[in-house]
Amino acid sequence: MTDQPSDVAADIDVVRQSLVEWWPAFVQSALSPDWMRSRERRQYAKWVLLFVDLMWREYQQVLPFWQPKSVQHCLTRHFMTQVGSAADSSRFCLVLGSLLQFLHQQQWMVLDPDLIAQLKAMSQQKMEVAQLIEWPGTSPQTAGSTGRGRLPRESSPLTDRLSQETKRIAALIVRDRPPVMAEEHMAFLESRPEAVFEILATLEDLFAAMTSEPSPADEALVTAYLVQLSYLLDSIRYDVERRYDWAIRLIADFQNELVRLIRDRRLSGVFVTTLFSLMNECKLTIEPSLVASYQDLMTEETAGQVLTPESFGEAIEQLLQEHGGDPFALCSLLEELVRAMPNETRSFALGESCRIGGQSGMSDAVALLILSRDASVRKTASESLLFHAGTVTPSALRRLIVMRNWLPENDRKAIDLVTRAARKKGVACAQWPECDKIISYHSMLIDGSGSHGVMIVSQSGRSCRWSAILTRQTQGFSDVWSEGGLSRKEINVRMQHLLSQDAGPVTRSLVDCIVRHHLHVCLEQGEIPPPALLQIAEAIGATEWLPQPIDVQQRLQALLNIEPGVGSMDATAGEQPLDVSLLLQAHRLNIMDSWFEDNGAIAEFLTTTRIRREAILTKQLLQKFYDPQRQRWAEMMIWAALWFQEQKKGNGADRLYQAWSGCLTRTAAQILDGQPLDKIELMLFMAQQTASALRGRHKS
Repeated sequence: MTDQPSDVAADIDVVRQSLVEWWPAFVQSALSPDWMRSRERRQYAKWVLLFVDLMWREYQQVLPFWQPKSVQHCLTRHFMTQVGSAADSSRFCLVLGSLLQFLHQQQWMVLDPDLIAQLKAMSQQKMEVAQLIEWPGTSPQTAGSTGRGRLPRESSPLTDRLSQETKRIAALIVRDRPPVMAEEHMAFLESRPEAVFEILATLEDLFAAMTSEPSPADEALVTAYLVQLSYLLDSIRYDVERRYDWAIRLIADFQNELVRLIRDRRLSGVFVTTLFSLMNECKLTIEPSLVASYQDLMTEETAGQVLTPESFGEAIEQLLQEHGGDPFALCSLLEELVRAMPNETRSFALGESCRIGGQSGMSDAVALLILSRDASVRKTASESLLFHAGTVTPSALRRLIVMRNWLPENDRKAIDLVTRAARKKGVACAQWPECDKIISYHSMLIDGSGSHGVMIVSQSGRSCRWSAILTRQTQGFSDVWSEGGLSRKEINVRMQHLLSQDAGPVTRSLVDCIVRHHLHVCLEQGEIPPPALLQIAEAIGATEWLPQPIDVQQRLQALLNIEPGVGSMDATAGEQPLDVSLLLQAHRLNIMDSWFEDNGAIAEFLTTTRIRREAILTKQLLQKFYDPQRQRWAEMMIWAALWFQEQKKGNGADRLYQAWSGCLTRTAAQILDGQPLDKIELMLFMAQQTASALRGRHKS
């Protein structure tokens, strides 16, 4: 057999056909007294093992991991197509259960408890048949389930590893320390993205076993698993954005699993609400079917509970006591509260929030919902503000005017109606608040995916604020947050970690340029910037943050004029060859480690191509994947050149950084000038690095 994917697919078809041919003889001997020793059973098991082996090899061609659960369900679908009558169902259960158990004993896979429970339930039609199977975790005499119909979970290397790290994180939480995962465990989770299903199943069991008043230890365990699930979903989301098919399928399967569990009423509303909040924090797009299932569940659980102004007012009062009058914190909590509500209930809740309004901060929180990622929440928020225009505070009016410029055109009309109605009610626009004292601006060098990070440290009174803005070249803002009330000691610890990640100081002008450009990207992509961006703007007095794309040609011209002896941008600007010593120094300083293209299309090309000569492969990569993205790569070169231009290390590295700024500027000029990419040394280097990185990831 060859390792080529097409041949593997052909082999799988042969094995699949052989499985079908062997099925009748296998079923006939399944109930015979000596079926465990029958030739048919042994032969069929060999075919199943071969089938699983070939499937595994096929998965390895396109996935960085193997999904045993998918293999089991593929086998289930195959066997189900061969069951023609109800009389055969017990035989089906017997045969499939035995084969899966055999595979489990051979350490081919960890059995899926849900699948085993389903087979067991089907086999109850003939108890004498069911007793022939030694079900995992039970005995024929005491076969049963625990905890909401689930069989006891089996131990495996994955579950043991998750449990070990969970206990460590939970111990930190109990001692009021940050729930930080070990770096080696982060790498482990990234290599095992299918662990989302294991964590989901474990959380389901934990929530089911919890009492109305859980102990601190139980809450710490749940939080520890949620920390790991959040990291895993966030990691997978990056691969979804890079259009890896396996990541897209995995997130779809995860949401489909949630829909199934909700429809079977195996998850509580509290648990699903927690997962929804987690998925939103990870910037995952929640499928409409999952939202509908969630709303049905909440409607069922709240049946008979009438939401009155008094009851809602009590809930708001509790929120105010916990978070004071911080409108940004209240906005986040309010969005979680109303996201799954039916439209009428949501309108009532936001209307009551506006009516309570005033100095409590609730009206300001509703105004910030204009920046919700959910269009229906934005619509309801603007309608509530319009109906209660007299309760709009001066600060909320100022924020609405700022946010209007950050929204797409089809959302601006509703904001205009609210601001006009508020002015007619006599609401005056507030001035911008007094900004913090700026301590530092730092930024990471843009990486090969186009991700950029800006960190701002400011001080108000005796406390400090840590703000972070993470951007993505073609998507806008990937994450934004701001945390106040920090001590200088806490800030110093974070700064030490930041500087260890090769972040460098930058000027306010570059920060403004980055934010304005990505506000423009948001408008182009139909994305909505998060409310935390407005919070940072108020903290540092960024009144000039309006959508404005970077002018690549203008910036390029300015950078070229800085270089001695170069006065204009033309073909001669790129004739200076790339100093090879720059690449060597960059490798030593980890400057260009992340500069490679990473997406599903390139990964598939590298795993399916028959090209083995590096020179030809590099040229193919440049032609197929880099050449159509010339403008994007030229823009990335300019961002990187601007970053290098601002680095004043004072430790001998200034010359290297300035040389890199010039190198990147000349490369951008070559790209925009239309020169063949295989004639540009830096692009050749990045294409070679792409092939090396993705092939290395595939092998691992």
